[in-house]
Amino acid sequence: MNVLVEISGHQNANYTVDATGVTHRFSLIDTTPSVTPSGTIIDQYGNIDATKFPFVDGYGPNIDTTFRIAGAVLGNDGALYPVRWATATECSGSGPNANVGYGWFTDSEAPGSPKKAIADMWFTQSDSTHITLDDNLEDGAPYCYSLGFVVLDIMGPGSVTYVTIDPRIVTPPPIGQ
Repeated sequence: MNVLVEISGHQNANYTVDATGVTHRFSLIDTTPSVTPSGTIIDQYGNIDATKFPFVDGYGPNIDTTFRIAGAVLGNDGALYPVRWATATECSGSGPNANVGYGWFTDSEAPGSPKKAIADMWFTQSDSTHITLDDNLEDGAPYCYSLGFVVLDIMGPGSVTYVTIDPRIVTPPPIGQ
């Protein structure tokens, strides 16, 4: 499925850029094959419920999600600053708890939650506006994930300011359940 992630909001009065001033909204663009979900497959906060994706003959239960980012953040100077997905090496800081890259899995939806690897699920990046969650897991369990994006030039020419989004995903159960 293809999902639009719209970023908006403003720089904070103290010139920082974080979740207190920046907002995000997720919306379903389309699916392949084209289907009508049996409920809300992705909400405005990015929570994905893949169990709402109907079974279609010829397709497995694994649902890959491509996220397209768009939007801009209003700076304190009145200018709009564009956003893009972070690269694999851009980060929020240094040390073991730093957020690095454009997508990872976590123990909970809480910002800063420890990262964890999940077999059969991973993120890939095709360009600065598209990342894909490749989901080959079939257990019907909920998982939390985070996405990292950057606001360009808001702290000065050439700067990148890193921000994260922390939604969750529920994978579909195995076929036959």
